[in-house]
Amino acid sequence: MAAMLAPVPPPGARRTKISATIGFASQAPEVISKLVAAGTDIFRLNCAYRQPGVFEQCLRDIRAAASASGRKVEVTADLQGPKFCISEVFWTGVQLEEGQSVTLAVATAAADICRPSATGIRITVKETVEHTALLAALEVGTVVFIEEGKRQLKVTKRTSPSEVVAMVLVGGRLSPSTALEAPGLEIDCPALTEKDKEDVRFLIGLEPPVDYIAMSFVQKGSDIQDLLDFLDSLGVPASKRPKICPRIERPRAIKNLDSILEKSDGLIVARGELGFELGLEGVPFAQKLVIHKAKSRGLFPVMVSTQLMESMIKNAVPTRAEVSDVANAVFDGSDVIMLSGETAKGNYPVESVLAAAACARTADAQRKFIAPGFGVLPGFDKVDIALPPGSDGSGGEAAAEEETEAALPMGACKGKVIVMMGPPASGKGTQCKRLEAAYGLVHLSVGDIVRDEIKQGTELGAKVNVYMSRGDMVSDELTLSIVRDRLRQEDVMERGCLLDGFPRTGAQAEGLARSIQVDRFILLQVPDDVVISRALGRLNDPVTGQIYHLQHAPPPQEVVSRLERRKNDISEEIVRNRLKVFHAELASIVPHFQDRLILLDGTKSMNEVTALVRQSLVQEIHIAT
Repeated sequence: MAAMLAPVPPPGARRTKISATIGFASQAPEVISKLVAAGTDIFRLNCAYRQPGVFEQCLRDIRAAASASGRKVEVTADLQGPKFCISEVFWTGVQLEEGQSVTLAVATAAADICRPSATGIRITVKETVEHTALLAALEVGTVVFIEEGKRQLKVTKRTSPSEVVAMVLVGGRLSPSTALEAPGLEIDCPALTEKDKEDVRFLIGLEPPVDYIAMSFVQKGSDIQDLLDFLDSLGVPASKRPKICPRIERPRAIKNLDSILEKSDGLIVARGELGFELGLEGVPFAQKLVIHKAKSRGLFPVMVSTQLMESMIKNAVPTRAEVSDVANAVFDGSDVIMLSGETAKGNYPVESVLAAAACARTADAQRKFIAPGFGVLPGFDKVDIALPPGSDGSGGEAAAEEETEAALPMGACKGKVIVMMGPPASGKGTQCKRLEAAYGLVHLSVGDIVRDEIKQGTELGAKVNVYMSRGDMVSDELTLSIVRDRLRQEDVMERGCLLDGFPRTGAQAEGLARSIQVDRFILLQVPDDVVISRALGRLNDPVTGQIYHLQHAPPPQEVVSRLERRKNDISEEIVRNRLKVFHAELASIVPHFQDRLILLDGTKSMNEVTALVRQSLVQEIHIAT
């Protein structure tokens, strides 16, 4: 293992930056100077707590410490965004009991606060744009969290656009002005609030202004455009604007990630809110997906925040899990490790920065060995994965493939379902054909399965015909039924199968994971620009079904005259639209198979990808036995 590790560069030689949040534990001038000396590259100011004169003094102290150290130190300002909380609580207090029915409503007057009454408990929120939108979005069955889930309600009835009845799931005493949240709920309100606009005016008026503005509650690209339009209204030229970095913290933001990235300079993977919205288990993949897509588009900086060194709020050293977390954020491709409570309110702010900087520095030196091509710009920072002995480029690949093939026990894939997933033109179909030839696995594509059902005149095939005759897409439920039936047939049970490009939607993924034991989920990672280049260069032989590429796999002269471009590859616009659909659905597909996910660099040559896939098959089967 030691022979694999690259030499660790000296202190100061770090690619990954460290961001420290300013709070009562770190706003003193002497602490700011120590934080700069410890390795802080970016200070974060949270506008939710902005008070007159405090930010101005902190900025002066930051600039002075940076100048004294001779280092470039930047500043991020976090906009608060919409805030959801209950109103004041009646002086006698309000106690919620499990099973109790309560009313949740927008307050009708200043005196309409949370209180018990003869008709039951009434919980109110102040009349604001965001609170009105929240109440309007609630549906029967929605679970509402108060104080981060310490109290929980379930909506049972709507009585008006601004009022619902709910049952108490988790009781307890209400505290005034505590947070009110509904995980997963799509709330139709502007991300840029009036307070945010006041804060932006202040930030732009600073000299020099802050370097980055982080925008909260972003759900779509138009939210970023609202901020850009407001900066235009202030007369701020594009060349003098801080970089805009949305906080990716809601499921809708991941669904609309492409439109958000188009408007952004950088972004923040806000894991605290994401964990609340997606569930803790959904955060790791969301982090990897967001970073990869952001870096593939060239965004900088891409930051990761929340609980990276959480235990150092009270302890002088981090846990091993936290060290691994920081390293993995670096391996994922993040540019900045953002410390929050560790430096804002912790007992060891300087030690937290030192620890994070040391972890990042070591991870920087080793990142080229981890998931090559993941989280980096196409064509840069690529590192080849070492192939087995004999893979020297002159016939070595074939030797590696033979060795891998021989190492796979006969019948090892019996009954196994292996999903091969990737964007359009990722080469997944070719890989399936190669594995089919090498190991006898059944290669199944959804299109072929459905066409077979229609040809055989089955009941399911007849249902498909009904959809097609209307010009409608075949439903997820029907598609899943057809695929499930095919996976239970004798040849699959005997030989195992490769499921090519299925599931295609989150609903299909949920159904497949619930009804079929998927052995592994192989995801070929290919940046969008590479996909487009490959797709526009592909030609299909309608006689043999063989696919050629004008640059990488030129066709023989005798077939050139009959080659044609596939409809899906006819233009760049069509390919981009297919990519948008793929990326939008992938975020809801992969979490169902996260414990068996294999990520492979699909930008390598076809033979190299084949060798990597075969190695992953051997390794997993060997571990399982």
